[in-house]
Amino acid sequence: MRNNKYMKVLQLGMQNEMEYRANYWLQMAGFMLPIMTQIFLWLAVFGSSGQARVLGYSLPEMLVYVVMAGVTGKLIATGFEYEIATDIKEGGLAKFMVQPVHYFAYRFCRFIGGKAVQSAVVLLAAAILLLCLSLEGQISFRLSYILLYILALPGALVLNFVVYYALSGIAFWVTESGGTILHVVARHLCS
Repeated sequence: MRNNKYMKVLQLGMQNEMEYRANYWLQMAGFMLPIMTQIFLWLAVFGSSGQARVLGYSLPEMLVYVVMAGVTGKLIATGFEYEIATDIKEGGLAKFMVQPVHYFAYRFCRFIGGKAVQSAVVLLAAAILLLCLSLEGQISFRLSYILLYILALPGALVLNFVVYYALSGIAFWVTESGGTILHVVARHLCS
């Protein structure tokens, strides 16, 4: 019974992610645009330099870095910190005190539910993009690196969730924590 309520919250997170489908697909397109821009930028930089290595990186290494940095950034990004700040500021946190739902578990399940939907599309897009680059002979893969990435990703996701969840608690002391304070502190800690 206890796990059932959190499965419902997980499903709620998935439904919430797909509620506005146009917005969802625009976000996915917005995720791909900077990656494609950087790929074309680095192709131009390497093409015009005439060197095999620029800043210590070869073109295949740089292309893999650009794609995987974009994918990882999208997969571990949060976005719930404003909701927590609103719950604290407007008293929405009080309803969790009388319900048999733990607030941290609720937020985590809802976050993971939303990420499950995003991850499927983002990983598919990245796989297609990397496969296209691989077929052109630009990059090659080692299975051990792929497995290490897949193993590290859930840890990065949980770590990012916990950091942003903890930083959202600033709303107990600051009236407008949803703005620059939370972003400045989070960016400083995560960089």
